[in-house]
Amino acid sequence: MATQIRYLNFRPYVDSLEQYNKQTKNLGYFFRSSGSPINLFKFTLMDNGFVETSTNDWTLLISSGSIKEDVYKNLRKYQKVNHFPRSTELTRKDLLYKNVAKFQANNNNLKSLNFIPHSYVLPQDFSYLEEAMDKNRDFIWIVKPVASSQGKGIFLTNKTHEVIIIYY
Repeated sequence: MATQIRYLNFRPYVDSLEQYNKQTKNLGYFFRSSGSPINLFKFTLMDNGFVETSTNDWTLLISSGSIKEDVYKNLRKYQKVNHFPRSTELTRKDLLYKNVAKFQANNNNLKSLNFIPHSYVLPQDFSYLEEAMDKNRDFIWIVKPVASSQGKGIFLTNKTHEVIIIYY
């Protein structure tokens, strides 16, 4: 049985594998990368005794994108992945809001989820947003493009016409 790792060792990021100096011994853990390489993860795992493999006998699968359904179906007890199916339902704000609203509607407008701000998914909810903006002229609204990440395209406004320009 492989030795248990209690803590991960971290060190400054190095750009290329040629500059990388493996500092730990093989502990019997294997990882596989899927999608574009994520060197920071690779180097951290290697620093902690993991060995990269191309076989299906890995301990950890690091994927930069979605993972195919058959991978989930064929997972062994000891295998872990860094994504779970349909995680975009939680990580995309528009889908999260739709799911929470649906959950509340199915549970008599459950009040325990009232910390989620009211949201409008455009363009279909534009008339509702316009009405709300007219009623609350002093509010500052956060506009976030659908399926965008890392803050790209987000802006603040209290003017309907600025939202129209983005979505129409």
